[in-house]
Amino acid sequence: MKLKKIAGTIGYICFLTGAVVYLLIITNYLVKAGYFVQNQFDIDERAHLPLFDEAGDLTEFWKEHEKSWNMRFEPYVHWKREPFEGTYLNVDENGHRVTVKPVLSDSAKKVFVFGGSTVWGTGVMDIHTIPSILQEELGPDFDVYNYGEMGWVAAQEFNMLLSLLSKGEIPDIVIFYDGGNDSFASVYSPAIPRDPQNVRNHEEALKTSYLYRMIQGSTLRKTLRRLTRNVNWDEVVRDSIDVNSMELINLYNHHIKQVQAIAEAYDFEVYFFWQPILLSQSRQMEEYELEFINKTSEVRLDAEALIYEKAKEAFSSREEEGVFFIGDIFNEVEGPIYMDWIHVGEKGNRIIADEFIHRIPSLGDQ
Repeated sequence: MKLKKIAGTIGYICFLTGAVVYLLIITNYLVKAGYFVQNQFDIDERAHLPLFDEAGDLTEFWKEHEKSWNMRFEPYVHWKREPFEGTYLNVDENGHRVTVKPVLSDSAKKVFVFGGSTVWGTGVMDIHTIPSILQEELGPDFDVYNYGEMGWVAAQEFNMLLSLLSKGEIPDIVIFYDGGNDSFASVYSPAIPRDPQNVRNHEEALKTSYLYRMIQGSTLRKTLRRLTRNVNWDEVVRDSIDVNSMELINLYNHHIKQVQAIAEAYDFEVYFFWQPILLSQSRQMEEYELEFINKTSEVRLDAEALIYEKAKEAFSSREEEGVFFIGDIFNEVEGPIYMDWIHVGEKGNRIIADEFIHRIPSLGDQ
């Protein structure tokens, strides 16, 4: 009788456990189906900003934009895009955003552009990314490559460059367009200078059970993270902002030095541009841009303002080294520029591409 009771209890526990797992799986797929249905009828809220008022109907582009955000693991850089083929947005078989090119001359100089999602081209079509605009303006005597990726910090970009060089892909000119992601990662999330975002969390997840890893990668888990991801971050980072800001600038100076040494060894030119972001609050903002500021915590705003000042001091007046602070490039530009705290549309990207050409002698000669 006692054995029957024990067996019954074990059976009941197994039944409950199975039911919970089953419900989690079903809920995950229901949430995923909800996202699928929502994506068929709605598009990214940024598509409705004044920035795109004159662009016409971008519905199909924003649908492609959403579908293209699938990542895969990549050694040394941690993540890279899955290939994607669309009408307005394309990612090649190596995971790189396509640069729109004319028929190139046989002696075209290779130009590699590195950065985060601002280089990759979040929110713009292939033809309006910084590398594509650069290619358009430089013409067939230059061959421009887009080596930007969402969330990448300078250390990941450097590893990507080393990988390309190791495979015999030697550029003539290299451009690094940085600042926003390094600032965010260094002082806010994970608040560890030089660390890519979320990598430590992913590593911890790998040490746990299969079930936990399954839940971590589920749509349900991603939804819960969206609802809770900003909880307590301000309190976590508040006391380390000043120290981490100084360390960020120090580490980027070492990044410059290291890449310059590689450039000398492989005989290519290299240039570094510290980018503008809306949260530095240095620009006379549009009303909708002010809304982004008002939705951002005071701790984050104070951190970004501090980094802006430190970067301006550290990277200004270093043109002879190929180092440029352009964090204030949009300060006098009238009209809508930003689509969120860091990404800009075609107008902003064209200003940045023109600045590259103006600042880099071997491009400006054209």
